[in-house]
Amino acid sequence: MANKGDIINSRWELIEKLGGESGQGHAYKVKDLNNVNNKFKNVIKLLKNLNEKTLNRFQKEIEASISLNHPNIIKVVDYKYKDTNEPYLVTELCSGGELKKDKIEKLSLSEKLKIFESICEAVSFAHKNKVIHRDIKPSNIFFEHQKDNNPIIGDFGLCFFETDETDERLTETLEQVGAKNFRPPEAEYGIIDEMQPSFDVYSLGKLLYWFLSNGKIPIRENVTDSRYDLRKEDSEPAIHIVYEIFDKSIREEPTERYKDATEMFEDIRKLIEFVENDARYLDCSVPQKCIFCRTGVYKFFISPDISKGRFNYNKSRLYG
Repeated sequence: MANKGDIINSRWELIEKLGGESGQGHAYKVKDLNNVNNKFKNVIKLLKNLNEKTLNRFQKEIEASISLNHPNIIKVVDYKYKDTNEPYLVTELCSGGELKKDKIEKLSLSEKLKIFESICEAVSFAHKNKVIHRDIKPSNIFFEHQKDNNPIIGDFGLCFFETDETDERLTETLEQVGAKNFRPPEAEYGIIDEMQPSFDVYSLGKLLYWFLSNGKIPIRENVTDSRYDLRKEDSEPAIHIVYEIFDKSIREEPTERYKDATEMFEDIRKLIEFVENDARYLDCSVPQKCIFCRTGVYKFFISPDISKGRFNYNKSRLYG
C-alpha cells in the first residue's frame, strides 16, 4: 500500500491522495523529481490488486490512452506495467476535477451542449481508431482546468479494441460492464458476442440526459416516462430535438441506435447550431419562443382545414 511521500520508480513522489478512484486503482497527485519546474501537474494511478486480470486491464488502459492522441482524451506521461511489482500509469492532472452536476447546473443549454459535443467528438475519434471505451460516465470525465469547461475523457480500463482478433475478453461471464446507470441493457448479463460502438452510444445518450437534467438518470430507456420527460419542465424547442437524439441512442436494441459516436456527434453539432441561431422547430405541436420578446412561449393553433393539408411540417428535421 503506497503512502504520501513514497517515491515510485525513483521519479514520482506521492504528494496527495485524490478522492476519485477507479475500480482497480488508487490515484495520487505526484511531483516529478526529474523536472524541477513541474509543480504537481501529474497524477499517478497505482493498482490495488496485482493479478492477471487487473494487469491485463491496466495494459489496455495504457495502450488505448497512448494510441488516442486527441485534445479531449487523457494524455499519458509515463507508465510501467511489465517486469515490476509496482505497475503505474502517470497522466496529466486535470485541475478542474471530475464532471459533477454542481459544475454544470448553472450553465446555459448551449454551454452544456458544447461540453457534451467535445466528449462526443472524443468518443467518435476513439471509434474511428477501433477503440470502444465501455465505461462512459461523469466520474470518468474531467475538466482540464478550473477556469474552463474543456472536458477530458479518462479511465480506459474497460476499453475494447475492435481490431484485435486475438483479444481475450477480460470480462468474465456474468460480470457487468460499465456504470450501472449508464451501461446498455446488453451489458447486464456478461460477455457480449460482438462488441460494437453502439455500446458507447447508449452511454452517451444517458450522459446527455444527465447534462440536461442537471444530474438525474432515468431508469433504463424511460426518457419519455412522465417521471423523466424533460419536455414537461422545459419549453425550449431544442429539447424536443434532443428527444430525437435520445430516440437514436437510448434504445434497448443496439441496431436501433446510431452505429457509432460519429453519427451522434454530427447531430449534436446541428443541435448546437439550432440553439445558437434561435431556429424554429417544424412541428406545430411544439411550444415556440416569441421572436420579439424572446421570453414568452406560444403554441400554434391549427384549424381543421389547415391541419388537413394546407401546411406540411416535418417532425424529423433538425432545422426550422
